[in-house]
Amino acid sequence: MILNVRGMKKKLLLIFVILNSLLIKGQVGIGTYTPQGILDINSTTSGLVPPKVALIAADTELPVLNPQGGSIVSGTIVYNIATNGVAPNDVVPGFYYWSGTRWLLLTNQSISTPTNWTLSGNNNTNSNTHFIGTTNANDFVTKTDNVERLRVTSAGNLGIGTSSPTSTLDVNGTLRVRNIPVTTSSNQLLTSDANGNIATFNSYLPSDVDGIIASGPVSYSLSAPATVNNINLGLSTTVNLPANKNCMIIVTYSVPIGISSFPKQEIIGYYGIRFLKNGIEAEAGSRKSSFVNNYEASAPYNSTADMLTITNTYIEKITTGASPVSITYALNGYLEYYSSFNATFLFNMWSLSSPNYNWGRATITKQVYIL
Repeated sequence: MILNVRGMKKKLLLIFVILNSLLIKGQVGIGTYTPQGILDINSTTSGLVPPKVALIAADTELPVLNPQGGSIVSGTIVYNIATNGVAPNDVVPGFYYWSGTRWLLLTNQSISTPTNWTLSGNNNTNSNTHFIGTTNANDFVTKTDNVERLRVTSAGNLGIGTSSPTSTLDVNGTLRVRNIPVTTSSNQLLTSDANGNIATFNSYLPSDVDGIIASGPVSYSLSAPATVNNINLGLSTTVNLPANKNCMIIVTYSVPIGISSFPKQEIIGYYGIRFLKNGIEAEAGSRKSSFVNNYEASAPYNSTADMLTITNTYIEKITTGASPVSITYALNGYLEYYSSFNATFLFNMWSLSSPNYNWGRATITKQVYIL
């Protein structure tokens, strides 16, 4: 066997020179004779392919190992090829470096899909999986000027101006509510107790308020004993109630009634008001009063007027069904007369002229409230 000792000496000499330069200068150049750093790679057609690994989670070193043993060195760079983990420790494909405690993604946030919230907002969120908050039993705190302003406890209580909210919403400070809707599906009033606890209770809210004033007197004459219960006074009001509601109706009336003239003795009887609901008497709303008894007028047996005012308030609560309800309330004059002398009775007012001021005028008013 013939050995080319001369050629081997040259190769060994070249290797020795290279190793000597590495040991002395500590610089490596790939594609360049003049490395500008500890490692200088120069190529116009090829790139650097780092180690490709499948990271498990951002807070887990594995599967990357330190060949010298112990934890991996801060600054270790790998290219992750897996999508793993649960936020906030999830990882996606891309370059990562080890910070000493976790893997951090190297990315241009403006052209990639980040897994963290950015200062300028995110445009690829999913409300079913993305959120701002905690994944453990710690409270979520919001601060401004390094002062706590808002806290959501692990139990779900929201505190504004307090770090220890005791209710679903606990506000420590002034509160202003704007643009409360005029109508709601349920009529409730807002109140608070001595401790600041807010509560609601149901309340009837006004729906319709109206009143009618008599336009003129209604007269009725009798000359023999009789009972008359249907004297039309021209006073009525109608309410319209919506379907499926609890309603309260208040009807109030005031009707002057009197005798304009009567001739002589013992004018005995009653006059009053019959209160009708859709044409049928609602006795709770009716009223009557007795008039002159054992009274004898002096000659020529024509007395001055005798009068009084009958008033009443009728309240009714109604729960409507599937259809709206319309109700008409009306007033009829009522007389019970026991004498045989001629007598003239007046309802609503004395007259349209000035003497009417002594009597006033009949009225009927309604108030409708919806719960």
